[in-house]
Amino acid sequence: MDKENDAGKGRPEESAAVPKGYWVAMLGTVLVLAAAVALAVRGSGTPQRAAEQSSGQALEKPTTPAAAKKLDSKTLLGRWVRTDTPYVIDIQEAGEDGTLKARYFNPQPIHVARADAAEKDGKLTVFVELRDTNYPGCTYKLTYEKSNDTLAGTYYQAALQQEYEIAFAREPEGK
Repeated sequence: MDKENDAGKGRPEESAAVPKGYWVAMLGTVLVLAAAVALAVRGSGTPQRAAEQSSGQALEKPTTPAAAKKLDSKTLLGRWVRTDTPYVIDIQEAGEDGTLKARYFNPQPIHVARADAAEKDGKLTVFVELRDTNYPGCTYKLTYEKSNDTLAGTYYQAALQQEYEIAFAREPEGK
């Protein structure tokens, strides 16, 4: 049998030759359409946001007023008197990096080795480490409670290896 004479006598799909790149082009088109549908479903909003998403760039999440407002460590400035004893933490400065310039009195000055403020779980926290005679690394871990303007938390007495629940109240100005 002559192969030329058999051409066109078989099934219709065999009679018309499909160009080599046809399936590659079709696959590319399907992938582009699928990506466009996925972006539309995700609610990309603008062409620029769609381009950022497809390029893999990280997008900033919109902020709500509550999320945009960062807790201000300057709220901590002042003298804080422990509610069970006349011990005082005097916070004089609050740096943007969270460092605090603080003094501690029991009733005499005790060396403050470290004092920091940080935001944890949406609350302002304070850490104070004391290093002096009879204070070998004693620490305060406190949380600012806006509702009653107090610092509450724990005091770790390093020499005794004991922890106590304590609170400080802000001393009124002018005292």
